[in-house]
Amino acid sequence: PNGPNGPNGPNGPDGFETTPAISATPVSVLPPSNSTMDPTDTADPTNPTDSKPLPASATHMFVYGSLRPDDNSGQSWTETFVRGFSVQKKASIGSACMYYDEYACVTLDGAADERVVGFVLAIPEDHSKWLEKLREADDIEGYNAEDPEDNGLYQRAVVWATQDETGAVVPAYVYHRTGTCKTSRRIWSGDWLDRSSQAQIKRNDKPPPVAPPLKANTAVGTVGTVGTDRGGGRGGRSGGGVGARDGSRRRGGGGGSEIGDRRGSRGGGGGDARDGQPPLPWTKDGYSQPATPDGATPSPIVNRRAGPILITAPHGLRCFRGGKAHGDRRRIHHREKFSTEIALKLSAAIGRQMGFPCSFIVWNMKTAKRADNANLDPNYLLDSQFDRSPWHLALVDWKNACRAAGSPCMHVDFHGKHDPKPKKGSRVKKFTLDLGIDPLTDCAEDREETDATALQWTEAEAEALKTAAFDELSMAMSEVTLGSQHSPAPVVVDADPYLCGLWGHGCECTLSHQAVREGVPAFQLETPYTLRRAMASDDGAIVERMAAAIVSLYQNVVTQVEAGKGPITDYTELPMPERMGQQKESAGGAGGVGGAGGAEESAALVQADLVAIEAMLGDIRVLDARDSDKQI
Repeated sequence: PNGPNGPNGPNGPDGFETTPAISATPVSVLPPSNSTMDPTDTADPTNPTDSKPLPASATHMFVYGSLRPDDNSGQSWTETFVRGFSVQKKASIGSACMYYDEYACVTLDGAADERVVGFVLAIPEDHSKWLEKLREADDIEGYNAEDPEDNGLYQRAVVWATQDETGAVVPAYVYHRTGTCKTSRRIWSGDWLDRSSQAQIKRNDKPPPVAPPLKANTAVGTVGTVGTDRGGGRGGRSGGGVGARDGSRRRGGGGGSEIGDRRGSRGGGGGDARDGQPPLPWTKDGYSQPATPDGATPSPIVNRRAGPILITAPHGLRCFRGGKAHGDRRRIHHREKFSTEIALKLSAAIGRQMGFPCSFIVWNMKTAKRADNANLDPNYLLDSQFDRSPWHLALVDWKNACRAAGSPCMHVDFHGKHDPKPKKGSRVKKFTLDLGIDPLTDCAEDREETDATALQWTEAEAEALKTAAFDELSMAMSEVTLGSQHSPAPVVVDADPYLCGLWGHGCECTLSHQAVREGVPAFQLETPYTLRRAMASDDGAIVERMAAAIVSLYQNVVTQVEAGKGPITDYTELPMPERMGQQKESAGGAGGVGGAGGAEESAALVQADLVAIEAMLGDIRVLDARDSDKQI
């Protein structure tokens, strides 16, 4: 789990790119067992009068991210790795820059006065244990000591590290990348613990995102086919930016099929102290909310209104779509297996990475009534049904809170779909993650005609988010393979899928379409069953990578676009939400908002949310085993 394909993902928790600005070269062998190098060597490489060369090996290790003893990112390997080092001293290295690329990322090409802070670790009294720790670090970082040129992402070098307390300078190993680190989010202080501070994370001097040019085809787009139970027909694409509109323009709205089978094992999700035990009453579980002011009736959803990113999973419960109001038959949309669990895990990961609680809306399996006609499919609502849906009310309430605080916001709607069906005798060659962003791109093209006058984004800005989302998600999935060990298949991203998130205009609205009409940039993710099963496992690596992609889109695209339209408030300045389980009633059962707080209060709320989410995951495992509803 600690290798290059483990929880740290292919990028490693401390991997980074570099073109060394000092005389250090990548080290390709472990230090010799008979090394007599002085561990207290205080040669100063920045002193021109000191000609002492950098040694080829070291008995110290400089760590700066999830391997440092005081790391607060919550990685599973930190405590185990740090245990056993008798020397753990704060230190820094010069001519170095730090970036936030999912994990801590450092380059050694900085100016002489640019430093990265961290710790030096050593075991001077036991060389064999030191070699074991070095090999453990190699495994975590994916470094191949036998063939360093074949590492691809990672290299290891010796650098000078200056200890804070004594000023002693020691040679130390450090792991780095060679040209694969994203440098869009610089941590200017060089301190990984400052990663959540917007004063420290700044975007490099790069031009703003530019949308790709429109296709040269000037023919008028064809009229979209009428939607079906499998998600809606694919609408005609516009030629020179203007397509035919047929009054409804139904497209592939998303949300999968009504026909499903129950595959895979029960479960998925993190551990919980109440695993296997009967769930607590909703009034005492720490996450359920009342639906009425008197607190007597529980809400069918859990609405965590907190940060500027909203994660939703509307098909975590069997619900109903269609009927008399729609002019067609009433139909069932089955549960999408693992979708609620993954939405919760994504919210937890985003909260950890941003240092501020993430917002989410999911069905409450404990309090939502099964087979209740009131459980309207949130992804298939007419305008006349908005006020009857707790999902739509909660969405609007969250949007209003962000707008009142002056903070940009973004909505990500999580869905499931069937695995691809290979031809008889063949195997699955790839799994496709669908990026459905058509509501944003369509509405930005013509806000008046699509009834999205609250949206301020231009067509170019919407296309820029689409392009960036494709790039970020593709990178997040680049090292993910699914299927059997003998025939693994990659995960690819489709930015122009059949399940595009848009039923049409003047008809039913998906949840992401509802958000766009409220002026919020939004997109939906349609994930195949095998990918969901992998994401719901205890490993968590895929969830962390997807969460990092979502956070990057918010910070590097959404906030940039919104900042160009007027003054904005950084999310770290948002009022502190109340703790889950203590939320007061408001529209749609949304939680109340408390007073502004500092970083410590925000961190405490993130931790409290993690506890509540783990409780929810534990209850879902128990309730899921009792649920006879079909799942897809």
